[in-house]
Amino acid sequence: MKIGQTSAVHFLSQLSLSLMGFLANLYLANVLGASVLGTYFLSVSIIIWLSVLGDIGIHNALKKRLSEGCRSDHVWTASVVLQLATLVVLSAGVVLFSGSLNRYVGAPIAMIVLVALWTNVAFEFVKATLDGGHKVHISSLLDPANVGVRSVVQIVFTFAGYRLFGLFFGFVLGEIIALVIGLKFVTKRVTTPNRTDFRRLIDFAKFSWISPVKGRSFLSMDTIILAWFVANSQIGVYEIAWNVAAIFAIFTASVGRAMFPEMSQASTENDGDRIATYTELSLSFSGLFIIPGLVGSVLLGEFVLSLYGAEFTAGYTTLIVLVCSRLVASFESQFTNTLNAVDRPELTMRSNLLFVGTNAVANVVLIDQFGIMGAAAGTTVAVLLSGGYAYSLAVSEVPFVIPFDEFARQAGSAVIMGVVVFVGMGLVPSTLIWNLGLICLGAIVYLFVLLALSDTFRTAVVSNVLSSDV
Repeated sequence: MKIGQTSAVHFLSQLSLSLMGFLANLYLANVLGASVLGTYFLSVSIIIWLSVLGDIGIHNALKKRLSEGCRSDHVWTASVVLQLATLVVLSAGVVLFSGSLNRYVGAPIAMIVLVALWTNVAFEFVKATLDGGHKVHISSLLDPANVGVRSVVQIVFTFAGYRLFGLFFGFVLGEIIALVIGLKFVTKRVTTPNRTDFRRLIDFAKFSWISPVKGRSFLSMDTIILAWFVANSQIGVYEIAWNVAAIFAIFTASVGRAMFPEMSQASTENDGDRIATYTELSLSFSGLFIIPGLVGSVLLGEFVLSLYGAEFTAGYTTLIVLVCSRLVASFESQFTNTLNAVDRPELTMRSNLLFVGTNAVANVVLIDQFGIMGAAAGTTVAVLLSGGYAYSLAVSEVPFVIPFDEFARQAGSAVIMGVVVFVGMGLVPSTLIWNLGLICLGAIVYLFVLLALSDTFRTAVVSNVLSSDV
């Protein structure tokens, strides 16, 4: 399957995921309120952080080594052994500190966290296996399956009055079902690995372990720190704003995920020109939806948040800052993707360590002073610094050119879109139907203007959407 079509499959799957999550959160937020959602979001953040500790770079190392095509069954078996060992250790820690965990969250969730830890790590492991085996188009469909099941179960159980328990049950069941589906496509066999197989994994993992820590730090270190300073209701408001901002970034993740196996393969063939071309192409599409998303958030962000309930509109300014953070992070992710593809995880590690450290300090200082707005600002400052550093590292390894002209075309198209929407806001009443209509109109205007201005975008549409060659 073409890289562009693989990206499209991943993007459409992530878009459907976001829409399902958006609709589910609309219902849950209006029924449960910010406080219950805040408790749930905080608990999920803990689950994911524990999963990151259980990963310790295994998943990235597995994707890299499988994509190289050498002794893949042996490497996969070695990674299973390493993964089980980390899970056993973490499980013992959860049981030992269950009381402290319950007090921190304010609800008896320790045993739920333990079960969810195993399902989440197993689910991510299967996705890493499929990604490394050049089956991104298959692994991309697992997240929508997970979120689809989760959303339906959570809505049904909430309607039945189970509230917080229903949210957790949906979380676990969704991952179990998606995990079972993913296993159907895993073709690796259990074999007897040797010391070299373990060493190949560990050599990459010892540097790449920081990547999932950095990713989780970007996604929820602010949530963990917020719990020490603000009420769970404020966490609920912040997480809803974050989820809205995340919708605009899904295509960036799709491009990077589809490009990585191809870049890694090009690296093994010492094809530096092809890697540079892939990097520049990834960057060209990184801001495709986030740039217009920023303009749209300024104009209609408060309306979107009001759909969740009046209390969530307090996150409007936070939403705008978070979209800016997502925009910078979209470029940074392509730089680190390139570094990992050329087997330089130690350089990615430096950039990620800079982000994690800066993010932690900035969040503690700014949250204490400005609450949820400080959390958004702290994350943005950290990603600006680490993004600049990641660029300097990546360009020193692979000489590529940042496509500023493509960014300008996307920004110009977004401005034209914004003018049309702004004029429309003055002509029609601010009701649900009219505002949704303006959102659709803005999206159409942006895409058609960009098609007219950008040869790169036009070529991508023709070759990957209109072409039948897969």
